[in-house]
Amino acid sequence: MVAENLVLWARSEPLGYAVNLLQAGAEWWNTGILECWV
Repeated sequence: MVAENLVLWARSEPLGYAVNLLQAGAEWWNTGILECWV
């Protein structure tokens, strides 16, 4: 799939690596908020 190819390409780039870190951080943050406040 094109999307998968884009992800693989993005992950090979420094910017893609930074985006992955941001996404992981956002998921962790959202999970933490839900567990604490819901």
